[in-house]
Amino acid sequence: MRICRWYGGKRAAISIRFDDSDQTHIDLAIPMLNERGLAGTFLVSPGEPEFKRNEAAWRAAVQQGHELDDHSLNHRGAETDEEAERQIGEAARIIRDVQPEPELLVFQRGGATQWLQRKPFEFFEAKYGLHDLDAPGNQNRSHRPMSCCEEYDWFSIPAFAEQLDRAIADGAWAQPYFHSIGPGTLPVSPESFEAILDIVQSRAADLWCAGMSRVHQYERERDSAAVFTRALDDDSLAVWLGCGTDPKLYSQPLTLEADLPSGTASASAIGPDGSTIACETAIEGGRRVVRFDVAPREARYELHAAGIGTAYRKSKPQPTAPGPHPYLFFASDQIPGLLEKVSDPTAKVMWEAVKRTADRLRERD
Repeated sequence: MRICRWYGGKRAAISIRFDDSDQTHIDLAIPMLNERGLAGTFLVSPGEPEFKRNEAAWRAAVQQGHELDDHSLNHRGAETDEEAERQIGEAARIIRDVQPEPELLVFQRGGATQWLQRKPFEFFEAKYGLHDLDAPGNQNRSHRPMSCCEEYDWFSIPAFAEQLDRAIADGAWAQPYFHSIGPGTLPVSPESFEAILDIVQSRAADLWCAGMSRVHQYERERDSAAVFTRALDDDSLAVWLGCGTDPKLYSQPLTLEADLPSGTASASAIGPDGSTIACETAIEGGRRVVRFDVAPREARYELHAAGIGTAYRKSKPQPTAPGPHPYLFFASDQIPGLLEKVSDPTAKVMWEAVKRTADRLRERD
């Protein structure tokens, strides 16, 4: 039993990112993404005229499964704490009005911007529920940014395909990003953009394509979670999940996966409230597995499949019952007798401290 590296048991993740609220994102990128069933992440500056002019289209894009994130209000940085509050916080407020979910927003400061405020970015992250892409602590070897611009000598369609295949082989998070689709800032032609999307779509069996906030949430939840199992009987397991992320900001479901015994073709899962959870089976590495999605919260589940409890007992030692509660309860008049029985010096010091505390409480009463 394990937590899948990526949602749905995919080998790798990809977030297709667009910066600066360019008009071509509305006119070209979103329709081409929709044709292929792919989700895009749009880092927008909602204080700029381009965003305001297309607000209805951005609302529609959210309904179509795309994600908006915070690229500052006007893409120009800040000189003071007050200006940083406005550039970061007001942008987040407007975006949440257009897009209530997810609660956690990705924040990216913007290329060639200057941020001179005194308060650290961590302050604004915590205040406004943000994940700062530019923070040093958020750099990760499994993240693979890919700037897609035909002005760069190293960019080509074959090079993109090679980078993406390498990310899949490494189980990484690919992050190709775009500015203008066609003439404009850091452009890529519509034909090249279409070819890139076709490459992504052709690898759909291996890739979880989702917005940057969703993928970040899954990654953070996965890394702060643990799963424990115990056989209930020959055909069922109890499964406990623990997760350390903030439930107010981290809501992306996790995918749990279990090996099925040889000859077992199906399984069912029961949630903490007794409801049935949808399961799917797949062949992974030559073995049949079952997967089901759960909320990133502490909870107990049950997994039922022919022979799974028996197989689990054979593969892992079963934990014993925890026994009595580890705390000791005793009356104050028992302390002198307990103290007389103690020979270890450290324990004696402890019991003497307990006796002094009990005496003070008795005097107070």
